[in-house]
Amino acid sequence: MNTRTERRPTCSFSTVVALIIALLVAGMLPIPGSSFARAAASWKLIGFKGQQLQDVLVDPRAHNKVFAIVFDRGIYRSLDYGKTWKSLKTGDFYAICMDTFSSQVLYLVGDRGMYRSLNGGTTWTGVYVGPKGSAFRSLCPDPKLKGVVYAGNDDYGIVKYTDYATRVDPITLNFLDSYPDSVELHVQSLAVDPTNTQRIFVGTNYDLYRSSDGGETWSGGAKGTANNESFHLISSLAVSSKGVAFASIESTSWPRPTVDDSGLFRSSNHGQSWSRISTGLKGGGSALGSPMVTQICFNPKNSNEIFAAADTGVYRTTDGCKTWRYLATGIPAKDSVNSLALDPANAHILYAAADDGLYKIAF
Repeated sequence: MNTRTERRPTCSFSTVVALIIALLVAGMLPIPGSSFARAAASWKLIGFKGQQLQDVLVDPRAHNKVFAIVFDRGIYRSLDYGKTWKSLKTGDFYAICMDTFSSQVLYLVGDRGMYRSLNGGTTWTGVYVGPKGSAFRSLCPDPKLKGVVYAGNDDYGIVKYTDYATRVDPITLNFLDSYPDSVELHVQSLAVDPTNTQRIFVGTNYDLYRSSDGGETWSGGAKGTANNESFHLISSLAVSSKGVAFASIESTSWPRPTVDDSGLFRSSNHGQSWSRISTGLKGGGSALGSPMVTQICFNPKNSNEIFAAADTGVYRTTDGCKTWRYLATGIPAKDSVNSLALDPANAHILYAAADDGLYKIAF
């Protein structure tokens, strides 16, 4: 009687190694030495539990250095990627930014004015235009010129500071003069086009305005929204390195328009017209169901990958804004995310300033 012995397949050591490498590249195995697998990435609370975070900033030249604004408590700095924090200045602040060319120069704005630091945030000096105590809500450094920063003021519109905010430009960019005094036009957001710094975008709680001559003249409106007669809160503005502009537009008209004209919009012609790109953005603060986007961040190495902070979480697109998806879990669903900051050494490490604390993710 003949018997058959089953032959077991053999696999060489080199084949096993090649298979493991392929799985790592595909993201199907955890990276050795890391605490997470790509498929299981989740936001982690790293500080200020139960506190409302207004803004977060990572030093582009030293990514261990992180700044965070805590509502009604002030500005804090971490020198170890957010593990420990030191209070720098107490107060009620809205936004912080860093000079494009120097990590030592920082600007901070809030209800009682604007402040400047020339030593990386260790000490601060008040910088004012008009009556002391006039509120500032937004900031944007000039992406091409040293020591130039723009600030949004409740009483004076856009103020241009030069020489590291040691003086105000002779012409205060007051676009508010052209519009009714009865309408409050607090500047909620602003952005400067890095491809041409003469182009400035300004968002108020009334409409969107733009200038193509450095603020000498202004035009208003966001052509391309469903109802251009509505009032709009422009909660965020951003311009990519290729000159593509983004705006979060939320209708504030009452009674509400029958067609939802809120959402995230994009312009590829310097703000002349806008198209809606909200596919995949879920619900939100608007009564019409569109989320309010509070900040847009760009991956500097991949123009198709963009991140959005919103009142319903954090979103990511990898197809140039055709569709958006939630970026992982971990931030409570009730929390609004008020600001995002990318790690300059790795665009897949993000910080999120939320209503319940400061979060971080690596994916």
